Amino acid sequence: MNSLRLRLCFALCGSLAIFGIAAPVAEAQNNADSAVQNSVRPAKRDISILYTQTAQRGSLRPKSGHGHYTHVLKLKGVSRQVLWFSDRPTRLTGDIPVAGFLDSWKGFGFSADPPNAALTLLNATNDQDTIVVELGKGVYFPRHRRVNYPVRIVTRATGNLAHLETRRDDKIAQHFGPASLFIDDTSVRIIGSCPIRPYTECDQFRMLGADLYKADLTGASLVGTDLMYANALDANLTSAYLTYALLDNARFTDANLSGTHFTHASLTNTSFTGANLNGALFINTDLQNADFTGANLTNAYLTNADLTDANFTNTKFCQTTMPDSSINNSGC
Repeated sequence: MNSLRLRLCFALCGSLAIFGIAAPVAEAQNNADSAVQNSVRPAKRDISILYTQTAQRGSLRPKSGHGHYTHVLKLKGVSRQVLWFSDRPTRLTGDIPVAGFLDSWKGFGFSADPPNAALTLLNATNDQDTIVVELGKGVYFPRHRRVNYPVRIVTRATGNLAHLETRRDDKIAQHFGPASLFIDDTSVRIIGSCPIRPYTECDQFRMLGADLYKADLTGASLVGTDLMYANALDANLTSAYLTYALLDNARFTDANLSGTHFTHASLTNTSFTGANLNGALFINTDLQNADFTGANLTNAYLTNADLTDANFTNTKFCQTTMPDSSINNSGC
């Protein structure tokens, strides 16, 4: 395989993070302006995403015992962030902490549909520098900056990795030096300019915010997302996961948030006016100055939540667990 082409690929991947910003910003502003002016739902579409993880060294060795995965891939000295970028025409980029990436394996859909990945070695010979594998969920050892993946070697590169088929090798050395792992995620749903997946950074135009007006995000995994100033008016986030999310100054007016997970999220100055929060989880959540006017907090959990200066005008409490673990039945 041509090492020069690989180096060009690495350079291009890096350049996306630099040159892929202006278009999404303009697109986000235009989409939000359109939604405000026309009161329509933001456009929905799918895009392709690639995740990239780099390592200083590693090994690929047969796995003992039987099972679907036949080898163990160990990446050592990994970068603390997994980079991601989308294909044309959207050109979105970002990064995810390694621990968050692996903890959100199910949220990315990888548990149900394990991703393929291309492992490329920088200092190997052309006939042993690229191999394609199917990845199982990895284990991260932050102290040693090591990730162990159970893998199965595949004999065909498909999806976003299909262009590597002619350069794919049957084997690589068991121990190797600097390497990159390109992880294929064939389809991610986009609403407006917002990828619907964990650790999304939709707020490309900070004071405008992501447009999720009337969006259907039922059961969506949005762990660790940055949705500050988002407009989620009349959106449906029933049973969605927004744990550890940044949601300050967001608007969930009249939204359906029944069973939504907000544990450890930041929700200062956020509006829940008229929202259905039946069974929502706000455990260890920052809700300073949040507005719950007319909201339904039946069966909600506010354990250890910070409610400083929150507005509860006409809020319904029934079997609601308060910050001190007491039960509020004032609205039953």
